[in-house]
Amino acid sequence: MGIEFFYKSNVWWTLVAMGFFFAPMLVYGMIRGVREGMLVEPSIKDKLPSPIRILVVFFSMQWVVCLGLAVVATVIVINVGNALGHIGWGYVVGLPAIALLYFVVLFRKEGIMNRIVRMLYIEE
Repeated sequence: MGIEFFYKSNVWWTLVAMGFFFAPMLVYGMIRGVREGMLVEPSIKDKLPSPIRILVVFFSMQWVVCLGLAVVATVIVINVGNALGHIGWGYVVGLPAIALLYFVVLFRKEGIMNRIVRMLYIEE
């Protein structure tokens, strides 16, 4: 199959064409939505992040953090499935373990994700 299959695929080129037309609109809407939402809060009107900072936060969350978490979850599920002898057990045991691990390490108030997204928070 290889990489040739990937870039010769009609689905690939459809997604590229859609991204070419829709990505600018989505990026504009994302930046505008965050900035307008922050303007509503009087305590942070003067602390609006720049459009570049908003893009960096969103794209780093999407392409680095979320994609990385998906890869880690896949590796854990496959390895747990191999260790227990069936991929079904990898899902049954691995996914709750992943959810607990991600919560403890990433999503608590002091977690890594909180620190990353805090750049766009309204101060509490």
